[in-house]
Amino acid sequence: HGSRTSSTDPLLSAVRPYTEESHWGASFAYTYTKGRQNRDINEHYSFDGATLDDYPWIDSNAAPRHRFVATGNYDGWWGINIGAKLTLASPTAYNGFICQPPTQPVGQGFCTPASDRPSGYGQFIIGGGFWAYRSLDLQATKDFNLWGDVNAFVRLDILNVLNFRNRATIENGTFNGELKSRYSSTGDFTGVPRTVKVEVGFKF
Repeated sequence: HGSRTSSTDPLLSAVRPYTEESHWGASFAYTYTKGRQNRDINEHYSFDGATLDDYPWIDSNAAPRHRFVATGNYDGWWGINIGAKLTLASPTAYNGFICQPPTQPVGQGFCTPASDRPSGYGQFIIGGGFWAYRSLDLQATKDFNLWGDVNAFVRLDILNVLNFRNRATIENGTFNGELKSRYSSTGDFTGVPRTVKVEVGFKF
């Protein structure tokens, strides 16, 4: 079918469920992903080589190697539920090609899939530039009972509170026969800048 993928994803998590008696809840989850494939995850064919064996296994660009997500919520003053979500992720591998020149006097060069994992560029609280994605989101929600099972709510969200600039553009090139990549400091961003949203609605 033109592509092969393989992934191992151990997950470590701890959850303290929210209860009305305790008025709080929290969760922590760490995922380690070792993904491999023979093509860029966005490609679905392999026409250049004669067989799939011509395409080596490379690091997958479908998911970061390390990902940590922590959430928490608490019933505060006046029945306002306050919540927070922290998301951290290491760099995702870049997938490209290493191309060989055409054989002489006649022939055609062949480009072999290759991967490289750019270095992180950001820290969170402590440590060096390990992370490539960082976001801290906050929310506050207040419910109002109107009648019976009909409720109104007001919700305030502040996304990416610390206004992290999560880079998306990757520069790449071939050096000494190896694929090298790095995040561009002038390219696009992923996610959102600091964003404030207010919602008003009904639940019935």
